Amino acid sequence: MEAESWLSQSHVMLDTLRPISCDPKAIEMELANHQVLRDDEFSHRSTMETINRAGAELLEASSAQEASLLRQQLDTVNQSWDSLVLKTQDRQALLEEALLEELQGQLCQQGEHFQALLERGRPLLMTRPREDGVCPTQIQQDLLLLQNMWTSISNKMGNRRAKLEEAVALATGFQSSLQVCVNWLIQAEQSLNMAPPPSLILDT
Repeated sequence: MEAESWLSQSHVMLDTLRPISCDPKAIEMELANHQVLRDDEFSHRSTMETINRAGAELLEASSAQEASLLRQQLDTVNQSWDSLVLKTQDRQALLEEALLEELQGQLCQQGEHFQALLERGRPLLMTRPREDGVCPTQIQQDLLLLQNMWTSISNKMGNRRAKLEEAVALATGFQSSLQVCVNWLIQAEQSLNMAPPPSLILDT
């Protein structure tokens, strides 16, 4: 039976999967691959329904001995199907949990970096003149945007799987925006460090 062969192959594939990676990008790729299996599983639901309908009709028309054997076969197929559905659900949950944990770990580090960035950036914003079309006011707005993004990410992480995709997208955007501000502050610090000390000679 084609369904039995597919079930067997799917079980083998799930049972031989490697341990979940600690790399968020690798987990995202595995989630995408796992979704292919889930889509395939969904497409086989109608096949299982057809098998059970046909089996029920055969049971009514079969002798007691034949019906007993057929019932065993149907039970075996349905148990295999139910087991596969649970396996795919469990794997999905494990992957999502792993991704969230890794992102939370990274974002906690980024959060500490962000707070340090704010503390370092405030005095620079007060002394850094407008250069290259970028003014302190713009950087202040960027830092405020980062603060709002951080709050939003934290809330999305709290909602966990229900907001997984949105949380991942926000986390990526936060990290990119944070790096822009980090680069600006590094340049600001370098410029201030290279500036000559103020003269003690009064102009006359």
